[in-house]
Amino acid sequence: KHLIAYTTTNPGVHRATDVVEQQVEEWRAVYDSLYGDRAATSLSEDFVGWDSSYDQRPIPLREMREWLDTTVERISALGPRDVLEIGVGTGLLLSRLAPDCASYWGTDISEPAIAALGQRVARDPALARGEGRVTLECQPAHDFSTLPEGHFDTVVINSVVQYFPNVDYLTDVITHAMAALKPGGKLFIGDVRNLRLLRCFATAVALTQAPAWTTPESLRATVDNAIRLERELLVDPEYFTTLTSAVPAIGAVDVRVKRGSARNELTRHRYDVILTKGPVTPLATDRAPQLRWGEDIRTVDELRDALTEDRRPPALRVRDIPNIRLTGELTALRQIDTGAGPDDVRHHLTAAAPAAGRDGSEPDPDEEPDTVPGTQPDGEPGTTPDPEALHRLAEAHGYDLALHWATDEGRLDGVFIDLSADRQRPVSDKATPDTAATDGPTLGVPTLDIATPPSTTPRRPASAYANEPGQALGKGTVVASLRAYLSERLPAHMVPSAVIALDRMPLTPNGKLDRAALPAPDFSALASGRPAATPLEARLCGLFGEVLGVPDVGADRSFFNLGGDSVLAMRLVSRARSDGLILTPGQVFQHRTPEGLASVAHSGSGPAAPSQESTSGEPEPLVTLTPPEYATLSAECPGLVAKATHTADADTAQLLPLTPLQSGLLFHAVYDEAAPDVYLVQFAFHLEGEVSGARFRRAADTLLRRHPNLAASFHHHGLSQPVQVVAPAVPSVWQELDLGDLPEEERTAAFDRWLTEDRATRFDLTRPPLIRFALVHWGADQYRVVMTSHHILLDGWSVPLVVQELFTLYERDGDDSGLPATPPYREYLRWLRRQDRDAARAAWRTALAGVEEPTLLAPADPGRTTVAPDEMAVDLSAERTAQLAQRARRLGLTLNTLVQTAWAILLGRLTGRDDVVFGTTVAVRPAEVAGIESLVGLCINTVPVRVRVPVGRPVEELLTAVQRQHGELSAHHHLGLSELRPATGTGQLFDTVVVFENYPVGAGAHARAARAGLRLTATDGRDATHYPLAVVVVPGEQLRLRLGYRPDVFEAPAVRAVAQRLVRVLEAIADDPGRNVDRIDVLSDDERKRLIPRRDARVAEADPKVSLSGLFEEWA
Repeated sequence: KHLIAYTTTNPGVHRATDVVEQQVEEWRAVYDSLYGDRAATSLSEDFVGWDSSYDQRPIPLREMREWLDTTVERISALGPRDVLEIGVGTGLLLSRLAPDCASYWGTDISEPAIAALGQRVARDPALARGEGRVTLECQPAHDFSTLPEGHFDTVVINSVVQYFPNVDYLTDVITHAMAALKPGGKLFIGDVRNLRLLRCFATAVALTQAPAWTTPESLRATVDNAIRLERELLVDPEYFTTLTSAVPAIGAVDVRVKRGSARNELTRHRYDVILTKGPVTPLATDRAPQLRWGEDIRTVDELRDALTEDRRPPALRVRDIPNIRLTGELTALRQIDTGAGPDDVRHHLTAAAPAAGRDGSEPDPDEEPDTVPGTQPDGEPGTTPDPEALHRLAEAHGYDLALHWATDEGRLDGVFIDLSADRQRPVSDKATPDTAATDGPTLGVPTLDIATPPSTTPRRPASAYANEPGQALGKGTVVASLRAYLSERLPAHMVPSAVIALDRMPLTPNGKLDRAALPAPDFSALASGRPAATPLEARLCGLFGEVLGVPDVGADRSFFNLGGDSVLAMRLVSRARSDGLILTPGQVFQHRTPEGLASVAHSGSGPAAPSQESTSGEPEPLVTLTPPEYATLSAECPGLVAKATHTADADTAQLLPLTPLQSGLLFHAVYDEAAPDVYLVQFAFHLEGEVSGARFRRAADTLLRRHPNLAASFHHHGLSQPVQVVAPAVPSVWQELDLGDLPEEERTAAFDRWLTEDRATRFDLTRPPLIRFALVHWGADQYRVVMTSHHILLDGWSVPLVVQELFTLYERDGDDSGLPATPPYREYLRWLRRQDRDAARAAWRTALAGVEEPTLLAPADPGRTTVAPDEMAVDLSAERTAQLAQRARRLGLTLNTLVQTAWAILLGRLTGRDDVVFGTTVAVRPAEVAGIESLVGLCINTVPVRVRVPVGRPVEELLTAVQRQHGELSAHHHLGLSELRPATGTGQLFDTVVVFENYPVGAGAHARAARAGLRLTATDGRDATHYPLAVVVVPGEQLRLRLGYRPDVFEAPAVRAVAQRLVRVLEAIADDPGRNVDRIDVLSDDERKRLIPRRDARVAEADPKVSLSGLFEEWA
């Protein structure tokens, strides 16, 4: 027996401002994570993340395409011209709708989503043409501050409402959206989850996932737990039909079930809403002839007859139509509620359903049957109509059909509207001519202004129409704190085994506690869990229980089997960090259990932990020089202070150390100061509009003042260690060039020559700033802004931040008042100083144990002389890119892992080794540093990747090992190569690097430029490395592989062959990661023919004068 405690929570707590903000931020974090590290599929078919709740598998592509098609058709029927889409995501709707619109504004809470979408829009000719057609903004749904009021004829909020924190938030968004609409404009709210079906849906999901022999009590407990922990917003359709009293601007309401023949949660449990802004005269249908299914008509054939009889009705209402989509799930729910066993009712979820014929009667022979568990209800062909069959029947006979939920969850009500009827004729039960005009659709266009019958009951409080996602956020904390409170005050045997938080206590009609109605905890989920064996496991078990709301989690229980998902994984990571444990969402997905996570979790401080370097109240200096060194440096850098302070004085310079990578870049820059500096990075931004050079220069000056480390200089002569000096008030370096008078072809050539000369002009690293700007007048209202910097200042993450801020400051004419303060780079350097370098050396020594010689691909030693590199690129097809991205997601891996593994396999073949090492660039941005995500500077490092590729090893095993190694070493990525090499007992480790370039430079800059009255039409960039061969991976609709190489070491044909072989390895991984490494063929057909002799070739006797290499040359 178990002692159970029940408690109630104050609903107001879950609606508090901080809780609402926390929910919004959690969804932001989830989608930043989702969009931030993956390649995009086609702009119009990016369905990554659309997984079935029933079996956690991706919803089949054909079903997602149907979902997208029907949604686009429903929105297109509104005649959109000026559109605002809230929650634009990856651009699924934008790509289909925007080409036919005059303007299309898209907002989203996720910066990576807006960044990636902006880049893809700029590359799409159909979307990029037309100045200002597409505008993208990163902002939450409730923020309308930057949006024009009364400008839009259509506002779209599709598949977004479920992420709103509560129904009041939804009402607020709708109110603002109505203000943004023109009179008569439409607000389309798509994919709303139906609150009335929550228990039905939760039961179907639990049945699909429950193992055999699950008891009814256990299943009901699982369902109750899922409902209590529901973190998405579900809304009763009645909320919308009664909304006009809360939002008077609404003139008409139309609620419709989803279109589609697929049997999945989207068609079963979601619906669309169209709200029309007044004034509007909706098409009243309450007086139309009415038929009741099961009484007046019983079959599709009888309904067809009613629509095609001699007196064709202009409108027909059909009530109580059985919703065949839900028949199976509702049947299973009723039987579970009456005590049936899960194994006895599970078959209802997989019973065959009739296909939706094109005319409502005959199945579509091309339609593939769906046999995924949980995706087909019971049905009886010919008698029970499929909703999509009814739509096709209506279309076949010239009607529009509006299907919406009936009072009974298992039934639908429908209104058939004759599209060919005289719109001047009212829809009445007598259908007689009348001169009263009504607003309605034009011929062939579906009507969306069908007025719903007025509600017969007074509008209830808004909270009665929706659940409270915020309760799931707070209940776990309540449960954990109450258990801790009781544990401190009660004997162990009196501490409840489970604490269940309820909205309210169930009462009998007499007002007493209804004990029978209290939900039972699902102890079966924890029965096999072993107790925690270590204090760390115990801490993690407690965190699991707090986040999931589950008592006594076993150390071997999976986070996801207990109800966890990506949102809760983010919450677990956040909660663990506040408890002093450092985890990542990726580790939660990989290790899953407290036992597994205990092996990777390590102690650490929460965000922005204060420095513990000194107890005197003043931080110790980060750099210590001898008096002679300091005197020499002070003579070169006036105003230098050696001791760092919390707030830098604007009139003094600061002395700071270098990061490990900065030290390496400084070495390459000063080794041969007469040679090209390959670490110059150059970007050119193509602008249209009226540009002011003086205004841009003021923006650049303010940019350097706001980010002092951009004005750093680097010194090493006569010093025991290299240092950087951050100088105060360094003006920007600005140049203007006019090419507008040249003919087009000469203009392009002249600009290319200037860019080449600019890249060849080295920076003196002792004279700041190491960044310069140029404005090139191209023609009438056409300009190029060029930004050239040394890589020692900025990483790829920082460049979009700098560009966005530059355009923001241009808009403000250099005025930064009111802008948020920038995080100081010195705090990042302070964090680096605190890291345990001895532990890092030990970790790398273990990871590289047994590496006795470097992995070198270059045929000859290139020496130390720097040579400007050449570059060639190859693209994977869009189909292959999508396949590769899907493969990575299904394996729970990053795309970067797939590319690194492919390079390791190829490198092994090219070098004849089964143990290879190459370099990669990693971001070193710890969450402990406040504002790290917006920090501008160099926060990356180059580290080795060691991969064993023996014959017979499955590729999938190799992929997992590569990602696991990355996770295991991520805490030690800060260690520089110069420190790492001695730890391994060898010198140079590699001469090739793989760089995953996942930070689009134009990200967010298009919208910032638009605010300043400019249009950013294109961005060009050039960078390089000193390595003989560098593979740069650029994700996108087509994965691009850029191979930079030293022309004095490699010839272009050889590099092209390497690129083509890498593509073949990636294609093999996408096709079948289960194959062994040695089964991947890297050779082309032509290469293979050149190696294998013809069948009719004569086998010559061995000639002692002929060498093996000579035979190869002869065959070649």
